[in-house]
Amino acid sequence: MQTTRELGKRFLKPLAFPDSLADSETRDRSQLWEGLRRIFIKTSGWALLITSLLKLASALGHASILYENDFIFGIQNRLLLVLVGLMEAVISIYVLAGKSERIKLLSIVGLVNGFLCYRFFAWHLKAPTGCPCVGFLSDALPIPPFLVLILIDCLLVYLFIFGYILFIADYFREPSTANIA
Repeated sequence: MQTTRELGKRFLKPLAFPDSLADSETRDRSQLWEGLRRIFIKTSGWALLITSLLKLASALGHASILYENDFIFGIQNRLLLVLVGLMEAVISIYVLAGKSERIKLLSIVGLVNGFLCYRFFAWHLKAPTGCPCVGFLSDALPIPPFLVLILIDCLLVYLFIFGYILFIADYFREPSTANIA
């Protein structure tokens, strides 16, 4: 019986090319994936760092929502913003400065999963819509609040789709060429 890795290699291997062309095309494809992965990791790291700093700055505000309890966790929104902002900052710093690309991708995917789970439970429990981290921060930005929410949703979709594609592609790479350390 074949393992998942062997099945993945079989289906991802170029077909109907002579070995010399296949090796050249595989090398080119590998360089393309490496470039895409580097770009994704850098843009994700900077985006997460900026959003974490915005969350931490929002926690310093005086909006009434900061004194209310979060609908899901039951803790004050100010404390939740600080905790999520710090966690996001730590992950973004590792993504920008860490060594293992696999752990960077896993960190991004894990963080996105947390955000998606939070949104799913908020939807399921019919929690008030809108992110409290954006409500009062968007007042200080020259961007309409609905546009800020759309940008955050687009960032979440970007992190989810490309994070998973690159993480799965990294799983099927040769163990000798994957950056594991």
